Amino acid sequence: MTPTDEVDENYRKYVLRLNKSLYGLKQAGHNWFEKLKTGLTIRYYIQSQIDRCVFFKDGCMVVTYVDDCIIQGTSLAIVDSVIESLRYGKEGFELKDEGSIDK
Repeated sequence: MTPTDEVDENYRKYVLRLNKSLYGLKQAGHNWFEKLKTGLTIRYYIQSQIDRCVFFKDGCMVVTYVDDCIIQGTSLAIVDSVIESLRYGKEGFELKDEGSIDK
């Protein structure tokens, strides 16, 4: 038995299950959106029936596009509370401020 035969033999014995999405895979975007949707719905946001990428809650709207979110609120305090809730919630979303949306 050669070392190559041993590698091939061991290779066929194991199946690994990935417990999270890998960036770049086909289903990664869908998995991310489902995680975000779950995170927003447990915070009582309502998903729009017209555009499934828009979520509403008292004085606040979250718009998603691919892996970006735009959070609009009637006050900066509301926007900050949404960001804090998502960042420090059990989901542990990693949020980064990309600046003004006019760019």
